[in-house]
Amino acid sequence: MYRNHEGNTPKQKFEFRELELDFSGAVDPYTQAFIVATVDHEDHEYKADLEEAYLTYTQLPYNLQARVGQYRAEFGRANPLHLHALPWVDYPLVIQRYFGEEGLSGVGGEISWLVPNPKNQYISLTYEIMNNDNDSLFAGAESQDITHLVRAKTFRDLSPTSTLELGTSFACGPNDRGHGSPRSLVEGLDVTYRWKPKDAGLYRSFLWQTELLAAQADLIGGQESTWGMYSAAEYQFARQWKFGLRYDNTQLPFSSSLHERGYSAYLTFLQSEFVFWRLAYMYLDRDFRDDGVSDEQRLMLQANFTLGTHPAHRY
Repeated sequence: MYRNHEGNTPKQKFEFRELELDFSGAVDPYTQAFIVATVDHEDHEYKADLEEAYLTYTQLPYNLQARVGQYRAEFGRANPLHLHALPWVDYPLVIQRYFGEEGLSGVGGEISWLVPNPKNQYISLTYEIMNNDNDSLFAGAESQDITHLVRAKTFRDLSPTSTLELGTSFACGPNDRGHGSPRSLVEGLDVTYRWKPKDAGLYRSFLWQTELLAAQADLIGGQESTWGMYSAAEYQFARQWKFGLRYDNTQLPFSSSLHERGYSAYLTFLQSEFVFWRLAYMYLDRDFRDDGVSDEQRLMLQANFTLGTHPAHRY
């Protein structure tokens, strides 16, 4: 990875970012188990962590499904995905700033409902509760409260070759930035469009994904309202090649006067079903200094490989 900080000497280094071990399978006819353990490189050493470990109950009545354990929260489109499943090398800036570098996750329970309707339209509702140990918008590890999350999502076919997904999310929980019982609220809206022609589905496709988040946080001096968003497009122009762009624009979660913008371009080579390479360039434009720098350029080469079988990624 190559970084160029404005006014600083460029730095280059190789980094083994993450090793992920996935285990999944049927426990019995009613229950599925899913476990993800990771080894990350942090502070010049490797650290093991349990990223997800949960049971999913698939045979509940009334179109209900539940899971319990540790999992990534169903907030928006990007947050539920693991790092390797993203079409980019990192999470969007608004996700990192609002929920931390690894996104919103925790230990808790979830119930989801596939809503029946006369037109057989796909509509799902999800309610989650989890420990309130997020280190950004919500309180840190000392909190004894919980975070509540609600998500609604619908999906429809626009044509035989294109689909549209719309979703909205809401989360609330305490924070440690104010007096009394301060809380943070986050609302999200996401839109995802996909195009994949039947006659050239292996060689051509297009993905457009956009999320908008807004937050209100109780602070010592009053309530602070902020917002953030990203918009990304990816075009597959050959069987093994994809090109993508992403624009990020976000305020910091506790200060509407501080902005961060990102401009990214990606080129992905799909070596096989089990290996891909991604070359990425990002320019970060800040009106504040983060880790001693303001504007920053990054050039990254990502290699991702899989050993053995892997469950299908969500659509």
